[in-house]
Amino acid sequence: MIMNNELTFVPFGGSANRMQTIASAVNLARRTGVKVDVVWFREWAMEARYDELFNPFAVNGVTLRDASWWEYYVYDRPRKKNMWVPLLPQKMLYDSVLRQENIVKMVNDGFDFESWAVKGRRNIMPCCMKFGAFEDYGALIRELFHPVNVVMDEVQRYKVQFSGHTIGAHIRRTDSAVSIKNSPLEKFMENIDAEIAANADTKIFLATDDEPTRQTLIARYGSRIITSARPATRANVDGIRDGLVDMWTLASTDIIYGSVGSSFSVMASAIGGNKLKMVGSD
Repeated sequence: MIMNNELTFVPFGGSANRMQTIASAVNLARRTGVKVDVVWFREWAMEARYDELFNPFAVNGVTLRDASWWEYYVYDRPRKKNMWVPLLPQKMLYDSVLRQENIVKMVNDGFDFESWAVKGRRNIMPCCMKFGAFEDYGALIRELFHPVNVVMDEVQRYKVQFSGHTIGAHIRRTDSAVSIKNSPLEKFMENIDAEIAANADTKIFLATDDEPTRQTLIARYGSRIITSARPATRANVDGIRDGLVDMWTLASTDIIYGSVGSSFSVMASAIGGNKLKMVGSD
């Protein structure tokens, strides 16, 4: 049963999107005292349960759980895929319902989510974005998210291959027109070439969702490249864990060269506290 001043929070999207928006919901709970019930849905971009990826965190006033089958018809985002069935129960159960298409503008306009959350006794919010004011965003990310051992063991396997100067390159391609347009491969290679010219022992940890890009950089840089031999996928648990391996390994590099428009690069930098340069943004 929904308590007074409670927010049902539905994160969606890939790993980085969910991490940034869950951190925002925890931050909201701490700043307002509103109870937050995070409901984790499996879908095309996230074919894994939360506990298959991360160890649980303990925050007063916040619960995080996997959705039951029936909750897909109550708390999920109303859309064509579910024939908009959740619209009616959400209208009946909640005082206020935010929609993602409106949240983007709200974030850009500086909407006061804290006042909204305490005003309604029963609210629901699906979200894939970072929102609200933080005292220390990176510290909160590091507090909340600790991947399961199988992920961190693989991260360590990559880290032992690092040199005295290892940089990270996150080159997103297959599903991001913004990254393809604004962060071309040639710009990544210009930055990598400059790093090698300045540091002869430079190695590159490469995280990419595009196999031709991986092969191009291996052909150009040879043994300097550290990267996965498996194709990127979101279709199963192992593929999503591989994405977390990439994220935490990027976080361990000296500097991340990231793709414009990708929250993945930003999240890796938040985890590691290392420098982030969005390629093509200068």
